[in-house]
Order: sequence, then structure tokens, then C-alpha cells
Amino acid sequence: MMLTVDDVLRMAAAAGVTVKVKGFDLVVEHSVDSPVDLLLMLRRYKPELVSALRMRQANEPSQPPEAVASEASSANRDAALLQVMSESPGSSLQDWANASGQSKRAVQTLLEGRLRKRRLVENSVGKWRLTDEGRKAVSEGYVDVDATNAA
Repeated sequence: MMLTVDDVLRMAAAAGVTVKVKGFDLVVEHSVDSPVDLLLMLRRYKPELVSALRMRQANEPSQPPEAVASEASSANRDAALLQVMSESPGSSLQDWANASGQSKRAVQTLLEGRLRKRRLVENSVGKWRLTDEGRKAVSEGYVDVDATNAA
């Protein structure tokens, strides 16, 4: 059974655990020892949790997307964009920019630059999409752009 982000967050809350996002890291706060199964589940769903919580954070008026994006390194910006592309293939550059907390121009630059060069994305008939290598990077929960480039 596949759990949703909301399911995972509800289970965490029921166990007295608060899950937040800071940049591209999960921050887990708890007053008592958390069940090991819960921590393993949070680790398993980390990419989905980070993406969803960042989208929610970016939609809050008190935290503009530019402030969220400024905390991330270039590798984390790459990972965020690839994760968002995986979750919503066929969306517009603006949608991906909003969801990843980056400007549309930054997304376009990433796609046309290092992500294409590293064969993580491709443009076919005017539409950007993940390559097999890009999907693999997302499924592994990280993008080590230097290692991907060296391969």
C-alpha cells in the first residue's frame, strides 16, 4: 500500500513527532523517543515529504519562494527540480519553478545547462522531460551531479 505525504505526516503527528522542512532537509522534532518504524518511514518518504513541504512553504505568504531557494546549493536545486519534474511530468516551466521554489529563468537555465549536459533531462518537441538517468537519480533520493557527470 502506497502512503501519501499526508498519511505519513498524520502518523508522525499521532506519535508526537513534528516534521518540518529547512532548505532540503527534514527536521524531525519530538519530545519522546520516536518509534524506529516511524523514523524508517520518514527516511523512505523523505524526497516526497521535502517536495510537498517545500511546496506548502512556498505557498505561504510569509515565506517567498526566493527565500527558500536561496538556502539551497546548486546540487539541491537540481534535485528539487528533478523531483518536481518526476511528480508532475508535462507541467510548464512556471509550474516547476513555483513547486521547486526557483524562478522560471533559473529552471530554464538548469534544464538547458547542466541537467541536459549530464543527460538527466531532454527536450523533445519543445517539452522537457526526465531521461532514464534522471528518473533513476530521483528514485535514489538524491542527485550527485558530479558523480553523474563522471559516469
